[in-house]
Amino acid sequence: MKAAWGIGVALVLVVLGCWIWPLATGSPPGGSPDACLSRLAKLSNALQLYSADYNDRFPPAETWQEAIDRYAGTNEALRCPGAPNFGYGFSRALGAKEMKKVVSPSTSTVIFDSKVLAKNAIGDMADLPSPPRHGRYNAVLYVDGHSGAVDGAGKPARPNK
Repeated sequence: MKAAWGIGVALVLVVLGCWIWPLATGSPPGGSPDACLSRLAKLSNALQLYSADYNDRFPPAETWQEAIDRYAGTNEALRCPGAPNFGYGFSRALGAKEMKKVVSPSTSTVIFDSKVLAKNAIGDMADLPSPPRHGRYNAVLYVDGHSGAVDGAGKPARPNK
């Protein structure tokens, strides 16, 4: 009986610890922005592979997730870890556009945390979640392939990777 009581108490402590740990360490409520940035790196690779097969073009905006699905490796790469559903949006202006015709690839976003949670969400930076999904940050992927963390207004919030 005492052994069962001890196991029960240990189990309760483990569950409470898992629940309290992120609060105590300051982890953002929407998951780590680094986990999101890691997924965006996978999506960057998927976009590059897609463009190599389709004459250096971005996928059609309305079906961007289906278009790059086979290049992404897993369906999880298409989902933001801090969103209940998909959580990423694709820049409406870049659908099926030639990559080389983007004027400022280092500042033009292609995929971003979106308040639109549907599959194949499209939009622009006005669709960033506010408050930001990852605590103080939203994650974005730029046309040149680097990702970064931006605040709720889309301004860089910390050094980009």
